[in-house]
Amino acid sequence: MLIKNKASALAGLLSIVGGLAAAVVARGFPPSLTDTDIGPSVFPMAYGLVLALLGLLLLVKSLWAREPAAPKADPSAVVSEALQEAADSADPEHAPVHLGRLLLGVLGAALYIAAIVYAGFALSTVLYLWLMISLLKGPGAMWRFSTIALAVFIGLVVYGVFVELLQVPLPAGEWFLGDD
Repeated sequence: MLIKNKASALAGLLSIVGGLAAAVVARGFPPSLTDTDIGPSVFPMAYGLVLALLGLLLLVKSLWAREPAAPKADPSAVVSEALQEAADSADPEHAPVHLGRLLLGVLGAALYIAAIVYAGFALSTVLYLWLMISLLKGPGAMWRFSTIALAVFIGLVVYGVFVELLQVPLPAGEWFLGDD
């Protein structure tokens, strides 16, 4: 069988493996303390199984995808058209990859993971969301009220859902625990 879209097939396969791995790891989580709680393993297992299912769908679709008909064109015309498209999209405002933003996003994620221990989930998440939303919106977005309000709103909703609705304890942070 010939794979029509190798990138989609690989992404599907990786999604299947990652989803099943998450489901297997989630099975090892401790059981719920009470009969009424759903327990810590339900969400990771559900997300893992959904990811595996979507990966399977992507894999199957990539195997049965129709190969687009190759246009019969002069190679020099194709190259000149590609160069023209590249020149037209060379505007730095609309560049496809902003390396500085990418690196700042990766650094922000690493700092977020480290900051949860000290600043707690709520504060760390709001600051992380503020950074990520600012990076996605582009230059000048960091100090807009809408960016800050959206980060605070999403952070508080996520915190409220987990702590109040699902009763999952989240890290309060060493800075806020006080000395015992």
